[in-house]
Amino acid sequence: MRLSNLLSGCEYRSTANAEEIEITGISERIEKIKARDLFIARKGSRFDPILLIGSIEKADARAVLTEEGADVPPTALPCLFVKDIAKARALLWSRFYGSPERDMTLIGITG
Repeated sequence: MRLSNLLSGCEYRSTANAEEIEITGISERIEKIKARDLFIARKGSRFDPILLIGSIEKADARAVLTEEGADVPPTALPCLFVKDIAKARALLWSRFYGSPERDMTLIGITG
């Protein structure tokens, strides 16, 4: 799936025409990256996965999605920068897997 289709309607900036890259999966854990994946580098309170950009490259990821202002070490790996990574992440997962929430029934019980 093409990144430009997945990110349609989401404000982002990219390097090296990253939006034209085709991906076959999405990963958020370095040890789970498969070839041709988009890696989502979401900084946590204790660790920033972007610091392991070398490992992400070696795993043959196709691109990295991270927040605007992230301090990305020099890399040949195309990067996409978004203002709100939580929103972009939710949009990506939903579109990549065909918006599965549309087929769900929601029932609320109160009291």
